[in-house]
Amino acid sequence: KPTDRVILVFDHVRSEKRYSPASTFKIPHTLFALDAGAARDEFQVFRWDGIKRSFAAHNQDQDLRSQCGILLSGFMTICKKSGKKRVDAIFNIWETTFPKRKKIFF
Repeated sequence: KPTDRVILVFDHVRSEKRYSPASTFKIPHTLFALDAGAARDEFQVFRWDGIKRSFAAHNQDQDLRSQCGILLSGFMTICKKSGKKRVDAIFNIWETTFPKRKKIFF
């Protein structure tokens, strides 16, 4: 029952403000990339696309572990490999996490 739920809050004042999910979207993308077969495992290497970016660490091949730490463009590639239909279905489930998202991958 909803009345039986307990919610623990670390910083109540901060919890009242809505924040952009920013890099936290990498976690669900990693999970559904693995589920969709777009990524084999955390060691699969994704080749650098050759586009020079401002951070040197972005300008090299990455695996899922290193992408989670730094890279957005790698997740754009993974998202495309997962397929628009699957990505949209998952985003619809997580609509409260990603409100008013823009179509940046397809």
